[in-house]
Amino acid sequence: MNILDDFIMYFLLLGFAGSFYFIWSLKAQLNNSIQQLQREIESTGEVSNKKSKEFECEIGVIRKISDEKSKEFECEVEALREILNEKGKEFECEIESIRKNSDETSKEFECEIESIRKISDEKSKELECEIESIRKISDENSKEFECEIESIRKCLNEKSKEFECELAVGRVADVEQLSMMLAITTAAKYDLNQGFQMLNRTLHGHSALILVLLCDILKGVKREKGNGFHVIEIGSTREKFWTQGSSGRISAVCRAFGMTFKSVDIDPKNTENVIDIKKFYGNSLEAETMAGESFLEEYKGSLPPYIYIDAYDYDHGKHSKERQERYEVLQGGKISDEACWKMHYDCAVQFVEKCPNEGVVVFDDVFYENNEWLGKGKTAVPYMLDNGFELEARTGNTLVLRKVAQVTA
Repeated sequence: MNILDDFIMYFLLLGFAGSFYFIWSLKAQLNNSIQQLQREIESTGEVSNKKSKEFECEIGVIRKISDEKSKEFECEVEALREILNEKGKEFECEIESIRKNSDETSKEFECEIESIRKISDEKSKELECEIESIRKISDENSKEFECEIESIRKCLNEKSKEFECELAVGRVADVEQLSMMLAITTAAKYDLNQGFQMLNRTLHGHSALILVLLCDILKGVKREKGNGFHVIEIGSTREKFWTQGSSGRISAVCRAFGMTFKSVDIDPKNTENVIDIKKFYGNSLEAETMAGESFLEEYKGSLPPYIYIDAYDYDHGKHSKERQERYEVLQGGKISDEACWKMHYDCAVQFVEKCPNEGVVVFDDVFYENNEWLGKGKTAVPYMLDNGFELEARTGNTLVLRKVAQVTA
């Protein structure tokens, strides 16, 4: 309000000053003109009285005009003053109205702010309640989770004990079969065919390989390693049955007689079985996850002197759904004879090329009926017999082939 009042007063004073300045300027001009005329009259001295009277008349006229104009200016100034006073009152009314509106708006704004504060306080309380509820739920879940963890720990401890028992039983079975093989070898007087006749048909091919190893060991035959290993197994232990467990049984022999052994399988689960066995037999055993035919193809140098192959299954019509599904994952299709024969044939090609002289290859699940090889070795066995291997011994489901030493001229 002080600024506006000052502005109005300044405006009025400026108007008055302008009007008075104009009148003063006009009078000054008239005085200058009169003085100039007087000077001219005094300087010339020749102006007649007539002219003087005319000048005086003109001056009188000018004075009258000046007085009239001055009165008109005074009237205009008075009118301007009245207008300014009216406008000033209007401005004051408008300013007062603005003040009232501003006060009302301010009050409304304060009410809105107060309302927002109340809402914010309510929301804050609700949020605190929700947080408290979440904390309680979290604490309850944490307790439940701790209970579950404790339960899992107990289960793991129990499973660990069961696993230790299984491993212990498995190792006892290894020793049991090794003892049985030693007894058979001794009873057969190191004769492989006679020892094979004593083998039970239910035993798998690894028993035949162990018999070959023991006969050679007891006869004093020493075989050189093939690129770091004495024995390679194509197809690791899959199920924990007494008649199977090839990886553990062969490891027991190798550990007992200072030989090294490597087991290869395409299934990582089977490799894990071998790694568990390695805990007992240490560095005498190694495991690798790889397709057997690919492993043999990439193998550098000469193969080891003893090889046991019990890999891709043939289709006997009794495979479980789980095993078929596993084959679909790893091999891209269900078990088929054609795929089985091809896999073993590809391995046979590598045996012919890389096995050392007197090297032994033992096949499992191979049968000979009506002058025909059947099972896993349907195409692999004839190929090997035609390319430097001879049949050394066999049971109803197992076959031992030995590479004939090449006689140089």
